[in-house]
Amino acid sequence: VSRFIQLSLELVDHKLIEEVFHQLLMKENPALVSAYYEIWRRHEEFTKLTTKQEKQALQYILKNFEHLGFSRRLHACRALFDPNSPIFTRLTKIPFSSNRTLQNKMMIEVTEKIVNDKESWTPHETISFILGMGKHRLNNSCKILLSHISENHPNLEMKTLRYLIPVLGLLPKYVVDSFTPSQEMIKTLLSEVKFDRESDVELTLSLRKIGYILPKHVTRKMCKKMATSKLDSFSPSINARIFSNLVKENMIDRSLADYYQRYLTKNSAKMNLQDLTDFSWGFAKLRVHEREVFKVIEKAIMKKYADLNFRDIPSFLYAFSIVGKGSEDFYSIMEAKLDENIIKMTPKDVCNCIHAFSKIKSPRSKEILLCLSDKVASDLELFNSHELVNVLFSFSRHRIDAPELIQRLSDRAFDLLPKMSKSEVRDLRTALKFQGREGSKLFAETALRLGQLT
Repeated sequence: VSRFIQLSLELVDHKLIEEVFHQLLMKENPALVSAYYEIWRRHEEFTKLTTKQEKQALQYILKNFEHLGFSRRLHACRALFDPNSPIFTRLTKIPFSSNRTLQNKMMIEVTEKIVNDKESWTPHETISFILGMGKHRLNNSCKILLSHISENHPNLEMKTLRYLIPVLGLLPKYVVDSFTPSQEMIKTLLSEVKFDRESDVELTLSLRKIGYILPKHVTRKMCKKMATSKLDSFSPSINARIFSNLVKENMIDRSLADYYQRYLTKNSAKMNLQDLTDFSWGFAKLRVHEREVFKVIEKAIMKKYADLNFRDIPSFLYAFSIVGKGSEDFYSIMEAKLDENIIKMTPKDVCNCIHAFSKIKSPRSKEILLCLSDKVASDLELFNSHELVNVLFSFSRHRIDAPELIQRLSDRAFDLLPKMSKSEVRDLRTALKFQGREGSKLFAETALRLGQLT
């Protein structure tokens, strides 16, 4: 049946496929799982199933999951979890469940069945499910499966380990910590890395992300490959991540920076917003080629401004404010997008925006800072000590007319003072000086805290 569906899709015979799928549903034939998978794997070329058909298919998967054959269980899980599958994209927009209640229920129940049946999956199959579950923040299930791999498969094959490491890079640290490969395994893995494929680079970047600091000889090897014309053979996304990580490792010299500047100028049109973010932050830190680089990045952003989201805006604003670049049109677009997205921003995002607009010479800077102050007031308990001090510093320095909020920020800073680092305490003292509050109790406590830290 699966092959028949594939052939029908190639013939684009929609009516025939709909009739076959209807018959499979009526008879509750297990083949409908594979048929459903094949249809939505090619969903862009296919007439949509009816809401009723889709609902019946998903309910069948949920009801009969443990009775399906192995390959059909894989198809069912891919349909539910695989973030790269068009089926997943489709599932997130099911019309019969606008609040996604049924889909979430199915994911949780199928996840429980996968976890309970973990003994029957190979490490490679388990990793596939971890990847899908991680995309849906089903982190506790990922942790159980990772622990199971660690305990029962201590000597993973190298090809499986290569597949697993980039998956770990997508998960929170407390989940990743449940997987403990030996240092010997990691050394063996790195010894095979030649940087002649994208997967080699992806692997090393993911290792760094999950806490394995790369040995200097590995990082130098990566630099050498990048500097000897490997750039054009990799995708823009990989190159952006390489550049960002090499900047963090302080491994970019002037000749490599020149090379990346030429690459960015040539390929900026092919880059997505995340790639442009990586390049803007990297060059803002390097402080080289500022004029040429930020002109190219601004032009690329302006073409994609409709896609800007609440994550991109703070990143670009912060990077551009560091180097003091950006046209009036650029900041106007950013301000408009900020108004649309401010409600979704995290404390870190808000903090970056406040830092940026406290440095940008824009007619609306004070107005936007006041708007951001409302967001700070509503989410104050979510701000950590670093974010809190940065906000208080910016507001105090620029004399923002929000006395009640500044008092609340000061009170909160008093509570968080025992957790603050030396640099945070110094910034807090400077903020209090801007306010003219050198005689306050908080100012006296900061001096005691500095003494303890010293």
